[in-house]
Amino acid sequence: RAHSPTAKAVVLCLRPHRFSGYISNGGAAQGSGPLSQEMINLLEAAKIKGMEYYVTQLERSLGRKFPEGVRASFLKNSIDAYICSVKNSWPNCLDQLKEITQPFLLIVGEAAEEKELIEACHQKLNNSKLVVLPRLNHAEAYWSGSIVVNHIKNFINQLNHSS
Repeated sequence: RAHSPTAKAVVLCLRPHRFSGYISNGGAAQGSGPLSQEMINLLEAAKIKGMEYYVTQLERSLGRKFPEGVRASFLKNSIDAYICSVKNSWPNCLDQLKEITQPFLLIVGEAAEEKELIEACHQKLNNSKLVVLPRLNHAEAYWSGSIVVNHIKNFINQLNHSS
């Protein structure tokens, strides 16, 4: 049983026949390496000072405040659970993507650091649709819920009409 989006994505890569569809808000098909020392220091300080401190520091590093809904979502997390989720590395499953035949929607911001990786995933997946959100970076794409939701709804509607 996979609990986090990352764990579910790994199960999807390893056992695609067990899924009829999948929507994720994140993942790292190429795997992930160790956290930067700066991030480790921030997480250790947050363990003492709490999630409010962590979110405030993230906002400071981004140079702007999170939208209220995103901020509230962050603050609902336990700092210990959050630390656990981000400290674990993610396995590389890029080569397994070709085994996934289920329809797959990929959404990425045009200015997101991971855009090239998402495009590589799109090439590996047999049945994927790629949506690139103009002028948005990773965080801005994440915060643009109304835009993203419309793409997800259209994708689901297309699936429903094709079956």
